[in-house]
Amino acid sequence: MAVRKALVIISGAVQEMPGGDTLAGAGGGGAAHSPGAAFGDGTNAASIAVGQIAYVRVPYAGTISRWDIAADVACTAQIDVWKAAGAVPTVANTITAAAKPALTAQDTAGSSTLTGWTTTVSVGDVLAFRLDSLTGAPKQLNIALLVS
Repeated sequence: MAVRKALVIISGAVQEMPGGDTLAGAGGGGAAHSPGAAFGDGTNAASIAVGQIAYVRVPYAGTISRWDIAADVACTAQIDVWKAAGAVPTVANTITAAAKPALTAQDTAGSSTLTGWTTTVSVGDVLAFRLDSLTGAPKQLNIALLVS
């Protein structure tokens, strides 16, 4: 079985995670995957804006069991996650209920408490990660979901 790499958004383009890089929660041997998104260009805080949306098409099926966020500096941020089968999702397709992934004056956070989340992911689903709020000036803000 081929090892699958996580898909990330880098400068607005969907790319495979570069060799040797990992996302929090990434599993080995193809057993777990970490679809996610990166906001910002890593050099300029102005490259991140509330309302930005990053899309990822998922090439595998599984169950979301956790989320992880990392930023280059402590900040407060909230990200909504949307999902649609083979189509670009909208806010009507939110899967997070009231438990959106968030940083609160932190540079990293994660949780496996997914109360109210729709956790099933199917081949061809499109995930959208929308930056709902941001306080602070990170140059890079990343989110990853653990799917296994």
